[in-house]
Amino acid sequence: PAADNSHQDGMSTRSSEYAEHAWTRDESIVAIALRRGGLEEASAAVVENLLGFYADSAQRNRFVKYVLTDTATAKEWYAKGIHIPHIKAKIENGKMVPFEQWGHQQLDAMGMWLWTTFRSANVGLVDLHELNERFASEINPNEANDSVLGLAIKFLNRIEYWDQDDFGPWEDKMFRKRGTSVGICVAALEKAQQFFESHPHRYNALPNGPDSEAHIYLKLELENAIFHGRRALEERVPKDGRLAVENDRWQSDAALTFLLYPFSPTLEPAQESALLRRIFERDKSGQFCRIGELGISRRGEDDYVGQDYIYNPGGNGIFADMNTPGYKPAEWTLFDGLLCGYFARRYINSVREGGLPKEDTLSLLYAKRFFRRMASQFTKEDDQFTLAADGTTISTNKGVIPEAFFWDSKEERWRANHNTPLLMANAAHALALERMVHALAMHEALHRR
Repeated sequence: PAADNSHQDGMSTRSSEYAEHAWTRDESIVAIALRRGGLEEASAAVVENLLGFYADSAQRNRFVKYVLTDTATAKEWYAKGIHIPHIKAKIENGKMVPFEQWGHQQLDAMGMWLWTTFRSANVGLVDLHELNERFASEINPNEANDSVLGLAIKFLNRIEYWDQDDFGPWEDKMFRKRGTSVGICVAALEKAQQFFESHPHRYNALPNGPDSEAHIYLKLELENAIFHGRRALEERVPKDGRLAVENDRWQSDAALTFLLYPFSPTLEPAQESALLRRIFERDKSGQFCRIGELGISRRGEDDYVGQDYIYNPGGNGIFADMNTPGYKPAEWTLFDGLLCGYFARRYINSVREGGLPKEDTLSLLYAKRFFRRMASQFTKEDDQFTLAADGTTISTNKGVIPEAFFWDSKEERWRANHNTPLLMANAAHALALERMVHALAMHEALHRR
């Protein structure tokens, strides 16, 4: 699960939805953080659990339906959520079980799952051949031998992920050709291509010969998906000096940070610049559009857990009234960690490439800046509030990382929202900490010479 703020104190309380469900996106980031932190067995267990979730017969058959139909039908099915593979799960007996009532059209989550799986295989953390054989035997003994990973690649082609409507990382409004959705899928397919090129006899993820039809067919599917994805990505993350774009309505979106770290597709320096300039964009008054006092806001016109949301009698208990005077959107804790990790990695790479002459000291300064912001995001005290919408009381604890902070205009302070702590944010902070420790160690060694 992603978070748990349930309490047993005799009051009217409620648990975060994250305590009872799991999202592909969250699990993928957690798996990466565990491996970076040296907890390889735990990381492999998360990767295996995710693969088992998608290899389950019900899930696998959803992929099959798409693969066996034509593109026009597949695109229509996806847009309407018909026969769609699920990215959200209920937790039952420690396992992820598909959850029906949800908008599962989230291509960024699908890409994160594939990226994490193939990346884990590429570094030797998991053996996909062994896992697929075991799942074929234990989960789908009556099914064909096609791996669900191969089916997922074909699925992305059928729906033309590079020109598709989806909800994206915020799971609320559908837009076509989101920068993050396209970019993360491209990054995932690049990891898949790297895996198959180093394991050519496993192009079907099961032991088929390199000249088999299955091998050739999946290779062509993968090449096609990467080709079209890269073209679409260049439209959203240009090489010509324009700013990066998330979607046609909200061009500025903090989710673009995912394309910098950790789910980075192959980007040219101009494309990295396009992403950074969008994230660091300022409005006409000179204020940062996304980077706030404590965290980073998601996008413009964001009413989710925004200013005074706890006092709003409507909004299902989670939405704010954006007509509130001086309205401030929620500031999330996830992205400072990802930016810290990105800049720390840039510094590390500069030292590896050329040592002192090429040392990227500016990147190290930026990494330190976002690291300090991360340190300020732990809650400073126990807190409690009652939601006007339904009368439930929420308690949050000291010393944890919330999903986001909301501005309480009555108390004139930032407060942690009801989804506290958030495991995905903890994972982002852990990723940043590991990269930062590595960067500082390299800096110290470099300057001891």
